[in-house]
Amino acid sequence: MFDIQDTFEDGKEEIKLSIKPTAELLGLTAEDLGRQVRQAFFGAEAQRIQRGREDVRVMVRYPEHQRRSVDSLHQMRIRAPSGTQVPFSNVADAAVGQGYATIRRVDRNRVVNVRADVNKKLGNVNQIIADLDLFLESVRRQYPDVRYTFEGEQREQSESFGSLYLGTFFVLFMIYSLLAI
Repeated sequence: MFDIQDTFEDGKEEIKLSIKPTAELLGLTAEDLGRQVRQAFFGAEAQRIQRGREDVRVMVRYPEHQRRSVDSLHQMRIRAPSGTQVPFSNVADAAVGQGYATIRRVDRNRVVNVRADVNKKLGNVNQIIADLDLFLESVRRQYPDVRYTFEGEQREQSESFGSLYLGTFFVLFMIYSLLAI
C-alpha cells in the first residue's frame, strides 16, 4: 500500500473541562461550568451602546494578565445554582489536550476517511482487505460505537457482482422464455 491519506487534522491545544460528581451534587451542570469559565476569560456582555451606526459592546471579564494563565482557572470560584461559590478545583478538572481542526459528519456521525492505493503487482487486494477487516473488527470490539465501510474499488466490485447476478438471472429467464416459445 502507498499514498495513504486521511481527513483527520489536529487542531489547536485546548483546555478540556470535566465536571466532578461533587459538582452534580451541588446542582452544577457542565453547561453552567462552561458558561462561567467562558464569561471569565472571553467576557460576558454587560451592555450594548449604540454609537451612530455601530454597536459598542461592553464586556466584563478577567483582566488581561489573568486571562493569559491557566493558573487563573484553578483559582477561579464557580457559583452554584444555590448562590454559593466553590473553588474550581472542587467541582471540575482541567486538562490541556489537542482539539479538532474540523469535525466532519455524515448522517450526524463523526467521520474520518482513510484513503490508500495498492500496488496490484506486489499485493493481493482481497487479502489486504481481509486483513484490514480483521484489524477493524478488533477495534470495534474495543470501541463498540466505531463503524467502518470500504469504499472505492471494493464498493465498485460489490456493486458489479450484484449487477452481474441480476444480469445472469435476466439472461437465464430470457433463454428459458425463448426455449418455451
